[in-house]
Amino acid sequence: MIKKPSDDIQDFNLRSHIEFLQENTQGNALELSAAPTATEPLLEDKEVGQYGNDLYFRVGNTIYKLSSDEQITVS
Repeated sequence: MIKKPSDDIQDFNLRSHIEFLQENTQGNALELSAAPTATEPLLEDKEVGQYGNDLYFRVGNTIYKLSSDEQITVS
């Protein structure tokens, strides 16, 4: 991700909002401490999380799991 520097924004609240948007609007997956369950979903609606080799997508009240038995390491 390419971030635009926000150092020149003098208003603290505006700068923190801009930095938050830059960090969170490009769909970064959350690193989960456990796999989501029905009783502890760990994800809010429209959030994506990763635990182990699995990705979890929450859409409304449903969590979709994408499992991988093979990964590619980029060097």
